[in-house]
Amino acid sequence: MSYDDWKTDDGLEEADEVETAARRVAAATSLGDLLTALRAFDETLGEETDAERYVHFTDLPTFGPEVWDTDGVWSWDDTHILAGTCIADLSIIPRRDIGGSL
Repeated sequence: MSYDDWKTDDGLEEADEVETAARRVAAATSLGDLLTALRAFDETLGEETDAERYVHFTDLPTFGPEVWDTDGVWSWDDTHILAGTCIADLSIIPRRDIGGSL
């Protein structure tokens, strides 16, 4: 189901909440802001809807030089990465802990 279908099927109030949460993800200015926004988005959708259907991890904003190995890494800044397999297990990890260069 696409976002537009969900918006039509479930009503405008819920769709507005989802749209607002999605905008917060896109507007994040740091890894901490991004992680907070992703978790809020997941919470806004609730258990019945998978946030990863609407958040494309490969399109998340980044805040520093690219990481040499991006497998499981969804965003980064100069000193940390945002890594995990889904929103529920995302964490911010120092780059040095994964062997990446600063």
